[in-house]
Amino acid sequence: MPRIEIAGVSRRFGTGHAALDGLHLIISIHELLTVVGPSGSGKSTLLRLVAGLDKPDSGTITIDGRDAGALGPQERDAALVFQNQAPFPYLNGRENLAFGAKARHVPLAEVRDRVDSIADFLGLEDCLGRMPATMSGGEKQRLALGRALVRRPSLLLLDEPFSNLDTPLRVYLRAKLAEAHRRFGMTTVLVTHDQEEALAMGDRVAVLNEGRLEQLGRGRDLYDRPANRFVAGFIGNPPMGCLPVDLELRGEAVVLVFPHGGKVEVDSPACAAVLRASGRSSLHLGLRPEHLHLVQDGSLSSGPELSMRVLSVEDRGLDRIARLGRPPEEFWIRLPPGHEPGLDDAVQVHMDLEKASWFDQRNGSRLS
Repeated sequence: MPRIEIAGVSRRFGTGHAALDGLHLIISIHELLTVVGPSGSGKSTLLRLVAGLDKPDSGTITIDGRDAGALGPQERDAALVFQNQAPFPYLNGRENLAFGAKARHVPLAEVRDRVDSIADFLGLEDCLGRMPATMSGGEKQRLALGRALVRRPSLLLLDEPFSNLDTPLRVYLRAKLAEAHRRFGMTTVLVTHDQEEALAMGDRVAVLNEGRLEQLGRGRDLYDRPANRFVAGFIGNPPMGCLPVDLELRGEAVVLVFPHGGKVEVDSPACAAVLRASGRSSLHLGLRPEHLHLVQDGSLSSGPELSMRVLSVEDRGLDRIARLGRPPEEFWIRLPPGHEPGLDDAVQVHMDLEKASWFDQRNGSRLS
């Protein structure tokens, strides 16, 4: 299975817009890499370059040490699955599943065995004799995935294949894809705009923004230690809240001064040491919803508190989420059971600064 190295790759289109801008990325053998980012971040362009459907303007792509520029798409042993399922309308389900394997001259008996196995794996037995026009969107998407799996490629590339599906089917196919990746040992690259899908599936997650790689790592690392404010705001639902703060040094103490009034003293020696070492007088404070807690009547708080206004409340079934602060400076918090703050209510919030992220106000990069 291939190891892919992308070194300084850029791709510009006619308008001069850089879809990719000096991208460096290594995809390991047998890895399931998820690529996530907002629309226009370069995700699909990256996939097309790896597949050989497009060529970079600069930089190199190597596949198992071979210059991909010398390899045609058919020589890369890559199978693609797109958001648009695109089954062959004149072939029935069995013929669609078999098409790629037949094109690569796999013996017909083996093709039949593979088709039957994958149809059983994806629950497509009832579709084998039917034409695509009679199939639902979910069946067509499973057919597209199955067609790629029957081929047994060494490299599987998927461009937002589940985005048009309802939630139960999307969850089902995610699980099937992960199982197929483990079973067949392919190197897999999944492009998605859904950061929850990226975190759930990827061995590693690559976050792209405006053609650049913002961060690459395990999903938990991106969530706990985002490299910059963009990743902090993009990864997580709800995202990490960030607030500009000024620092005051009072002897050994560090005091946070908030933009709309209010001061709190940092009572953690370790946290205070980090803030002192940063050499900054102004930072951005980042906190996840689970690092904020409402101070309720009669409860005791052992850490710094801040008074904030309730901007909105969302009921998400298991959770109720409140948005606090003043846009664009705001935090999200999970409300405890039975607590029903009203819009524009003032609430006291305890901040767990031991779990905080600190970012440079000038360039948004992480300081600790």
